[in-house]
Amino acid sequence: MFQKIKYKLALTVLAVAIVAVIPLSFYILAKQEKEKIDSTISIGRGNTKLLGKTMLDVFLKSGGEPESMRIDAEEAINTYRDQFELGLVYGQTLMLTKKHRGLIMATLDKNTEPLDAGAIPAASPEKAVPKNGSTIKKGKTQRNEGEINEYLKYTEKHLGVCFNDTSEKCYNFTYVAEYKGTPVILSAMSVSEKHVLAPIHRLRLLIYASAGVALIFALILGIGVSRFITGPIAALVDGVRRYSRGDFEHKVDIKVHDELKTLGTAFNDMAGEIATKIREIEDHRDNLEVKVQERTSELRTALVEVSRLKEQQDADYYLTTFLFKPLCINRNSSKFIKTEFFLKQKKEFSFRNKRGEIGGDICITDNILFREPNGETHRYLFATNADAMGKSIQGAGGAIVYGTAINTILATSTAGERVLESTPREWLMRMYKELHNIFLSFDGSMLVSGVFLLLNEHTGKAYYMNAEHPWAISYRDNKAEFIENDLMLRKLGADIPDHPLTVKEFTFSPGDVLIFASDGRDDIILQEARDGENRVINEDENAILRVIQKSEGDIEKAVEALQTLGGLSDDLSMVRIEVLGFNPAPVKKKAVKHGEPTVQERLLTVQAAIKQGNFKIAAERLQSTSFELEVENVPQYYILLSRIQLNDGQLRLAKESLEKAVELGHTVAPTYRALGKIFYRLNMKEEALAAWKKALELKPEDKATETVVHKLQEQFGGGV
Repeated sequence: MFQKIKYKLALTVLAVAIVAVIPLSFYILAKQEKEKIDSTISIGRGNTKLLGKTMLDVFLKSGGEPESMRIDAEEAINTYRDQFELGLVYGQTLMLTKKHRGLIMATLDKNTEPLDAGAIPAASPEKAVPKNGSTIKKGKTQRNEGEINEYLKYTEKHLGVCFNDTSEKCYNFTYVAEYKGTPVILSAMSVSEKHVLAPIHRLRLLIYASAGVALIFALILGIGVSRFITGPIAALVDGVRRYSRGDFEHKVDIKVHDELKTLGTAFNDMAGEIATKIREIEDHRDNLEVKVQERTSELRTALVEVSRLKEQQDADYYLTTFLFKPLCINRNSSKFIKTEFFLKQKKEFSFRNKRGEIGGDICITDNILFREPNGETHRYLFATNADAMGKSIQGAGGAIVYGTAINTILATSTAGERVLESTPREWLMRMYKELHNIFLSFDGSMLVSGVFLLLNEHTGKAYYMNAEHPWAISYRDNKAEFIENDLMLRKLGADIPDHPLTVKEFTFSPGDVLIFASDGRDDIILQEARDGENRVINEDENAILRVIQKSEGDIEKAVEALQTLGGLSDDLSMVRIEVLGFNPAPVKKKAVKHGEPTVQERLLTVQAAIKQGNFKIAAERLQSTSFELEVENVPQYYILLSRIQLNDGQLRLAKESLEKAVELGHTVAPTYRALGKIFYRLNMKEEALAAWKKALELKPEDKATETVVHKLQEQFGGGV
């Protein structure tokens, strides 16, 4: 029997090695090659488009005069010289206007010595200076129509012969920049396929070699292991039989020093433990009184520990309230709209003679300026009431995240008396999406219900969203009623795809009152549990309408009325909004120029402010850009953000920003050098050394970086 097991074991090890190693190697190679090609195409497209956009700016600034454009064109294309290390072999930009169609502005060619602006490589052996297998014809300044069409073939497809060397394959990229629908600039780049796939080819050879070695090793190991397993198994089987008969004194003797030896030792320990348990039972029977005293002492110690933990928990509650209080604030300063809060959290605590309460309800108001379609600036009231799911510390955590996010959005929207150019509806929807994405990141462990309102103090027009929060109540002409009768949105953080965003619009009149309230308004304990019966909770959702109507829209009287009905079983918060009248005059603000700048244009203004040392203005411009435009996939945004954070001494945030830029493909030497400096200042020396090594790998001629790497390696004793 064991002889058969030996062969089965050897064959199994060999089969697993073959099945696992070889198919896995092919899968890894194919996946890495595809990812590498996709990354190269994405970066190539982006670089070519950026060059074309940059040249379009140069064209517009120079009025389309070639002589005025050449210096800027050469500077622009030379910024991609460091891309040689990433496989770039050729780049060129030329004009497509009727007057100067085909006129070359600048050329960058890895296979030649640097040329003057306008001198470009051509596939002609005459008057050429060959280098690295290419031929260069100096002095040519214009592409003919056939050559232009050859370029244009690569606006969609990318793999073909290199623009500067027909003997080599490249990923070619072409971008045509248009002005008012007319093509004016053509930019083209070639990235060597051989350079891009070289690491994959080397990895393929390494994997094949490793697979061969693994197969040989697996065969030898399988045969060797099988020789040493049959004897120990027989000893273990004999030991189990003896133990089953009650022979706990028998010891299993395993000669080998491996897992079977450990298993044999475990059998021996088991027999010893069983004998010990038998003695303990006998001892417990004989010394029961002593054991009771010992258990009592242990219980007393446990109670002391519980008291200590309770005090620590109350300390955590107390500190959490300090984080929460600055977030729940009534910033409304309007003379025409009055707002009031009521907030009572269910969980109360006491810490060192200081009482407090903690929960998940939160209320916030503020004022925001919007540009109306007629050009006037109107002030709006923003109000929200929310309830984070969970008890005590969990609910408070959700409320803190919610309050921090809301206040950050409001700070961005109101900075410097800013006038928002988007519509109130658009702003409200964008705010909801940002909040929803934040809570989605918690994978369903943190959900928040809430209502959001924007109310124009000049016209009374309101925009309203409800994310599965209790319905808002309108009090008008001594009558209270709900302003809605159906579900609008799901809770923030609820992962429900294809759920449409809904914004409700309605109009206030002077004297109208709107009340937001959390579900604590409904969860009133009508009768406490007694005589084995469960406590009775109010289930009449219309009861709150009668309370509001009886209290004439006064939330303090409404709370007193609710408490007379029974006890609160949950957190209770209310926001009361009353329209006192309308502001007859628009807010006076300076006019804003029409035409939204692009992300690149905004980032250039941020970069200019940083160069001038005005980091405050740079931060404001960057913050404005990130809120109004999509920059999450723009590496340059994170580069500029890291410089501002570094100036403020926020090293860890600057590190995260640079890491995000690298993740988005900004893998150049300067970025790794900057990342290395931050790692070093954070005392993360191993990470700093790795970053500097990467910078040196990308730019081997950088002597300063080489010196830093050598010095840091000496600190580690050459072991890193």
